[in-house]
Amino acid sequence: MGKRQGSEGRAETADRQDGANVTAAGTVRRLPRGRHRMTRDEVLASQRGRMLKAMADLVAEQGYASTTVADVIARAGVSRRTFYEHFADKRDCFFCAWDTSVRVLVDDIVQAAGSARDWRERLEAGLDVYLHSLVREPGIARSLTVDALAAGPGAVERRREVHDRFVGLLRVLLAEAHGVSPVTLGAAEPLLVAVVGGLNELAAREVEQGRTASLERLKPAMLALCLSVFEAPELPVAA
Repeated sequence: MGKRQGSEGRAETADRQDGANVTAAGTVRRLPRGRHRMTRDEVLASQRGRMLKAMADLVAEQGYASTTVADVIARAGVSRRTFYEHFADKRDCFFCAWDTSVRVLVDDIVQAAGSARDWRERLEAGLDVYLHSLVREPGIARSLTVDALAAGPGAVERRREVHDRFVGLLRVLLAEAHGVSPVTLGAAEPLLVAVVGGLNELAAREVEQGRTASLERLKPAMLALCLSVFEAPELPVAA
């Protein structure tokens, strides 16, 4: 999306390192003072990670609409020129931070679910990771819920793609719960879309009210919503 680096190789290297630079609070790697032996790719990745984290933090604090490029570069400690080497504009930076957050969140959910014994434990483990991640990273919470549509053109499609990824995770669990193949659950797709939309709305209301830190209290309601579909006696499946 409009990355202005000198080569595709540098952009790909930075993309691969986004998660390591922005996932854990306080672990974004900064450049050492004075002379250092970091490669050009490592410098770019470090700067990029700081800008992505700055964007996420600023959105959490003041919302997307109030956040400016000047805010991001000041928080990240980079120049305006450096910002535009990585991103076309503020929206591009926001989308990159959003995409990175979603990728890491989904990976964490899949990893947690993989160690569970059955579909219900996997469902609960996924909800635990989802809620804990939003509490730990309020910038992600606000980006995925309240400010999901604030970025203008492209935001609707991106939000739908994010929801579709979560629908896909639920589809696999639903198939396991009913002992069927995921490919037979096409008729159940609207139910899963409704569940994901409901989960997002529950989280969004808490974030809007400034209660991001207490999101984990929503787990019982979210679990009940999911189980209303997962434990339904009859499930629409493809013929």
